[in-house]
Amino acid sequence: YSDLGHCGIKNIRISWIFVKSMLILNYLGQGAWILNSQDLQTNPFFGAMPSWFLPVGVILSTLAAIIASQALISGSFTIIKEAMSLNFWPKQRISHPTNVRGQIYIPFVNWFLLIACIAIVLIFENSTNMEAAYGLSITITMLVTSILLVCYMRNIHRPTFLIVSFAIVFFVIEGSFFVANLFKFMEGGALTIGLAGAFSFIMYIWYNGRKIKNKYIRFEKISDYKDLLIDLKNDTSISQYATNLVYLSKADYSTDIEGKIIYSIIKKNPKRADHYWLLHFHLVDEPHTHEYSFEELIPDTLYRVEFRIGFRVEVQLHLQFKQVVSELIESKEIHGKSGYISLQKHNVSADFKYVVIHRVHNYEHGFSFKDKFVMNCYLLISHIGISDINAYGLDTSSIETELVPLIANQKSRNRLIRVKTEDKDIKQDFSI
Repeated sequence: YSDLGHCGIKNIRISWIFVKSMLILNYLGQGAWILNSQDLQTNPFFGAMPSWFLPVGVILSTLAAIIASQALISGSFTIIKEAMSLNFWPKQRISHPTNVRGQIYIPFVNWFLLIACIAIVLIFENSTNMEAAYGLSITITMLVTSILLVCYMRNIHRPTFLIVSFAIVFFVIEGSFFVANLFKFMEGGALTIGLAGAFSFIMYIWYNGRKIKNKYIRFEKISDYKDLLIDLKNDTSISQYATNLVYLSKADYSTDIEGKIIYSIIKKNPKRADHYWLLHFHLVDEPHTHEYSFEELIPDTLYRVEFRIGFRVEVQLHLQFKQVVSELIESKEIHGKSGYISLQKHNVSADFKYVVIHRVHNYEHGFSFKDKFVMNCYLLISHIGISDINAYGLDTSSIETELVPLIANQKSRNRLIRVKTEDKDIKQDFSI
């Protein structure tokens, strides 16, 4: 499905007509052979073949196994990439080995599959021992697929009687298979369920960890800092930090700015620049969208660029932002000259410096036990991913990373009370 999905839904539908027809004929043929021969020891797939055709059948089955393994590999790449787009998985390095957009390579997934396959072979030793694990996992997959289809039918407002009829028929059949295969849990099924549980746990932690971080994002109105930013820009008592200072913004509205960005520009270490840029990414449902919009928030001082990127488009921020700047210079909306007088004389183009802000978790400020657990696991899982710098394709030669605290409760529950010195008998103990 994942491979064919690169070519469109019609390819899946047309191919499946052929595949299902062949499967039905194959399984009916195997069943007929078993009924006639009563041989339960021989593999019916090969047993049904004439002896002269057996070498051809082995070659065909080997080629089918190679095709299936390739589909598994490329399908795993695609699934993880989509999970990253939906914020269910830590960001991974993605390579494009060819000019075909659908062809991707994720080193982490490839190495994981290698290690997992070797481990499975060592654990089960032969394919017969894998039947329990395979049978139970397939049955659960069928159940989950039916549940998702019921949810989809509800979302597209299909008639209730149709949904209920579908659910009863398929849940009875697949539920019977599931109950019949439960005994296989201790015979190998526990391994596949444990592996699926591990992936589900990572997805749950990553999604909810990001929700917790986003919950404590503090936004402020840009209008409140308009005069301050203009004065900072013109304050020659502060050494110039860069001609253009670029921040990644999560604010959905152009009137807002994160408190952490204001903290970085003004409070942590005043950063004087000729122009400040806010870059905001919006992932859209269309797979191949490449759009952007430009807005001047403070004349000749603060700009905002919003990128509308399709969920299957590779984010290369440095190159995409470079294109935006070039187009703005051509349209004379910005001048693009260096902010340093000596360089302006020689028509040197402006420099750009990126500031990436990471919020550090401080668990002493109002986090519940559940949130502490989720954030601890989130921090641990983050080590299997790559940084935002690599994920967004930023130019590493012009980046500064800053740390700011992530505080759940801005007000301390145990505030200090000031008392007069003479009201207390203060003793100093100089003993060691």
